[in-house]
Amino acid sequence: MGPEGVGSMNGCALRLGTVVLLAALSAAPVGAATRHVPATYPTIAAGLSAASAGDTVLVACGTYHEHALLMKSGVTLTSETGDPSCVTIDAEGLGRVMQCQGVSAATTIQGITFRNGHISGLSQFFWGGGILCSAGANPQILNCTFDSNVAQFGFGGGLSCIDSSPTVSNCTFTSNQAAGNDSTFSNGGAVNCLRSYAQFTGCDFENNISIGIGGAMYLDTSPVLLQSCEFRNNSAEFRAGAAYCVLGNVLGDATIEDCDFEDNTSGGVAGAVMCDLAASPVISDCTFRGNKAAQGGGGLVLKRSSSPSVTNVAFIENNGEGGGGGAVGFDATSEPHFGHCMFLRNYSMDGGALGCGGSGGFDNCTFEANSASFRGSFLWVQDASPVFNNCIVANQPAGMLIWCYEVIGLPFQPKFNCTDIYGNASGDWSWDCIEDEASANGNFSADPRFCDPTTDNYTLDGGSPCLAGHDPASPGCGLIGAYGQGCGTTATLPATWGNVKARFGPVARHTYR
Repeated sequence: MGPEGVGSMNGCALRLGTVVLLAALSAAPVGAATRHVPATYPTIAAGLSAASAGDTVLVACGTYHEHALLMKSGVTLTSETGDPSCVTIDAEGLGRVMQCQGVSAATTIQGITFRNGHISGLSQFFWGGGILCSAGANPQILNCTFDSNVAQFGFGGGLSCIDSSPTVSNCTFTSNQAAGNDSTFSNGGAVNCLRSYAQFTGCDFENNISIGIGGAMYLDTSPVLLQSCEFRNNSAEFRAGAAYCVLGNVLGDATIEDCDFEDNTSGGVAGAVMCDLAASPVISDCTFRGNKAAQGGGGLVLKRSSSPSVTNVAFIENNGEGGGGGAVGFDATSEPHFGHCMFLRNYSMDGGALGCGGSGGFDNCTFEANSASFRGSFLWVQDASPVFNNCIVANQPAGMLIWCYEVIGLPFQPKFNCTDIYGNASGDWSWDCIEDEASANGNFSADPRFCDPTTDNYTLDGGSPCLAGHDPASPGCGLIGAYGQGCGTTATLPATWGNVKARFGPVARHTYR
């Protein structure tokens, strides 16, 4: 069978096309065939059973009531349009939809909806209600939908990866569940990864539920890549409404870039993401917005030696109700680094923006209009000395700005360098644990002159004292705050948060489908 498009080649392209054609023919498996379902094979199971490496199982549009499918290594399974709305495999709650055991990277699953898979049990065999990848499986899963699959008492309602490295691109995970009861809970409502190097690019996670940990995703000893993904309205009963990362120092750490976490919830801590037991992912160019945790840490929580690098991330309107940081909370063993991050209108009982039990570092961050109902609208710190370099802390509403709890005789207190603290309703540099730093180390108090806070444009006016060389206390400080000049003597963009991110963060953003 010849490749498509040969007839369109002409002129000088003919010789190049001939070379490509010969190379493709020499690489193609001998006897590769297209298995048509249902025209030739009545079921997808029959088509897969007949297929060999190099074959394509091409499925006509429709709904197929099948379960316990076994994917073949090197085979391509695809709907006839390549769109998941074309073909639905509905397991009707009778079992897992599909298993991929040890399949190679030449294995492709494309344009399929996996629905109503159901698996129940405590062992790893009962993980993955939609698809289970195991024993070194490395399939390409492209443009698929995982809908309403359940892992009962297991992990990974939609997809579970055990010692595997699937590549998952442009897929949607919606309404999947890791379900349990009061005595036995499950983790990873949509996805669970154990000792796996999975990659998720351009994927959407929405309305997934975990009765335990990780409303959308549970990553255990798995240096997973999450790139340009959306996590919305996922929930966990215990902790980590969107994603949970644990044991990052064994195989490596996850990478989370250009992702949005919005309106995820946790009945415990960590409305969106939690890192635990030395999990220290690289998090960059992301947005945490409107996430909520009943017991604290509305956006991101770090526990037990978890020290991620967080760069160009916006934390907006997250709610850590019970305390410990409306946007971010971390314990005494964790030492994260935050650079060029925005903390805007976050809330908690203690620590409207930050709840710090450890001594992390914050460089070029902006804290604006965060609030706490009890202590520390900007910062709640306990027995720790977080360091703030070149930051802006402005316009936190009524309430204690900083609350420092320290053991008597131990020199714990936050440290500030080249930082502007200004316009906070309860006072600026007047708090016991920072008053000695008011005029030291380049610190000062002056209106940062944001371009247009009414439209969430926190770039700086051309006359801002926070621009490089403008600092009244120490002109050598450089830029202060998360963003540079956006209005005044230079050309401006329309004052919207999207344009702020486009200018000072990644230019290309993933579009939520």
